[in-house]
Amino acid sequence: MAVNRGKIVIVGIFAIAFAGAIIAFFSQRADRDQALAFWGVEAGLAVRDAKTVEFLQFGPPPTADAPPPENDEQFATLFVAGQELPVRRSIDITDSPGVIKARLALIEDRAFAFDAPPPPGEPQWNAAIRFRHKELVVTCALDVERNLLYCVESQKQVSVAPIKTFLRHFVNDQNKAANAAAGE
Repeated sequence: MAVNRGKIVIVGIFAIAFAGAIIAFFSQRADRDQALAFWGVEAGLAVRDAKTVEFLQFGPPPTADAPPPENDEQFATLFVAGQELPVRRSIDITDSPGVIKARLALIEDRAFAFDAPPPPGEPQWNAAIRFRHKELVVTCALDVERNLLYCVESQKQVSVAPIKTFLRHFVNDQNKAANAAAGE
């Protein structure tokens, strides 16, 4: 009789574990519905699985007194929500600290405040993160003061207020690393 009770306990443990796995699967899937709608399937996969992640540092536009170097392939302009932003520097941050956390945060619903009204004033885009996966490119401009993310390719904007502290630290750390790499 003791053997039968032991088997019942083991089967019960497996049943509870299986039920927990199913609940976790659907809970995690539901956690990404709005984020998936914001990004779209392909762009969401690019954010999650990108082989290359770049940090784009914005800077002052070139002038007659300070034009970009003649053969500067890094110099580019990014159009963000109707604003023309000169890219001062682009660095590969694929293996930098915080990138994995940023990727995961950006594909979960809880990172966004989808119903938040736009903050007053004109956005001041601080930097951008570019995800390159196969042939797909997804570029996210960030305004860390107003807690905004703007996807350049889809032209969609959303509040990232729930992860504002993380994003501020992430952008500051990447700016410091970019400046240090440039000898500034």
